[in-house]
Amino acid sequence: MYIEKILLKNNDGLPVASATVYAGKKRTVKLPAGITLLGTASGIVLASVTQTTDGYLVDADGAPLSLLCKKGTEMLFGTEAQGKNASYIKWLLQGKADRDKKAREAEGQTKAQIPLKPQENNEAKQVVDAPQPQASPLPQGSLAEQEPFPPADEETPAVEIYESEEEEPSDERDEKEWDKTDENEPNEVPDVTLQKATELSEKMKSGEPFPLFEALIPNSEWALIKEDGYLIGRVQEDEEEIYLLGIPGRLGDAPDDNAEWSFIPCDEDAEEGYYVKKAF
Repeated sequence: MYIEKILLKNNDGLPVASATVYAGKKRTVKLPAGITLLGTASGIVLASVTQTTDGYLVDADGAPLSLLCKKGTEMLFGTEAQGKNASYIKWLLQGKADRDKKAREAEGQTKAQIPLKPQENNEAKQVVDAPQPQASPLPQGSLAEQEPFPPADEETPAVEIYESEEEEPSDERDEKEWDKTDENEPNEVPDVTLQKATELSEKMKSGEPFPLFEALIPNSEWALIKEDGYLIGRVQEDEEEIYLLGIPGRLGDAPDDNAEWSFIPCDEDAEEGYYVKKAF
């Protein structure tokens, strides 16, 4: 094991502090008091970090180590890389830090919207368990209580059949009749998908923004329909708009047996969240 130092500089390129690195199979990074580690990179790839009592354990396999830190409101960057690689790694780590910050802010904004205990759908259960209405007795003298029609006389047919000398009706209709029929026939088949998309789009306008999912899912918009407790999402994918529905629930307790549900957690324990699938 050997010890090395990485100089931490601010955005003006001025040295502010230094990080102590204990190198072995994995590198342990120790930072001065008041400095927080935001991200690390091994070479030009983001590296995973585990915080321990001795410092930060970085999974870096001998490649140049880079650190992005924070002291108060000031960003600090230190690296063993040289030249253009150093600039690229700094940009890479700052982008990750910005995404993590937006995700934390969105989570804080939406904590009040996350259902602590999803309500059971008692309304549907009541409908199933509700007593079925009994048929009311027929009033006296109704048609059902009257005697059936007397049988027709066997010798005399109920309907007399006779041959007519008139011409048989033709299957062809005159021109006026065709024109009248064509007026009532629809010219185009309605687009059911477009109707559903329009309905969900209007419903989203009445909902409350849900920034947590917008931060987690790129090119998406989400609205919480508070009176019903569910989410409507719209994702732009390859020039196509896809509408999604989100139902509140707990991990492992999907709304039904549909295999298309995907669970997206909303809390730190990853147990409370929403089950999401395509709306149509």
